[in-house]
Amino acid sequence: MKADESQYNVSVLNTERVMTVHLQELRSYTQSLLIHKIAIRKLLSYCRKETGAYECVKLNETEIIQWMIEDAKAICTKYVAIRVMAVNRYIKALCHHGLLPDNPLENLKASLGNQSWISIAELVKSPNPGKILNNRDTNSVGREVLNEHILSYIKLKQSVGNIYKKNQRVLFDFDHFISMRTNPTLYANTIEPKHIRQWLKHMKCSFNEQRRKIYI
Repeated sequence: MKADESQYNVSVLNTERVMTVHLQELRSYTQSLLIHKIAIRKLLSYCRKETGAYECVKLNETEIIQWMIEDAKAICTKYVAIRVMAVNRYIKALCHHGLLPDNPLENLKASLGNQSWISIAELVKSPNPGKILNNRDTNSVGREVLNEHILSYIKLKQSVGNIYKKNQRVLFDFDHFISMRTNPTLYANTIEPKHIRQWLKHMKCSFNEQRRKIYI
């Protein structure tokens, strides 16, 4: 998060104006317009604050994390992910209109190892999401078991002309999974087949896609 959080305060009028334009643009190519509208409305309502003489919407990482946790209480993991994706598109629109310096939700995603939205939704639905999300810089990011080895492997692949962009995400997803859900003393040379089986069980994809990921 940036030091000057006031950069992430957007006037209520501007959030409404951009939402109207954004939903109008979505109308032509999405059948889930209502989902987008509900998600955005819930975000704006939760993050609406009084700042001095006027009302604004605070859209920094802290506020968005708190909204995600609160919103997730009444819905299943799938819909948490859908709402977060809808909100992410809206925040991109705010950035496009120059109302935010960057996308705090994308920053959050990056700090969690660029996991998929469904994986982040599972974190939000976990027993203690606040501890995981608010302390991610010390408790998750940077403590990855395989991070150094993966970076070296990617560098080797790229040195022979392999971009390796899609495959590296699979490796980082596995790394983040075992780092978040296993004993803190786990190291690269102590990873066992049971950890891979746990990862496979956690996946939300077809058998063939699981085989492809295991091959990587």
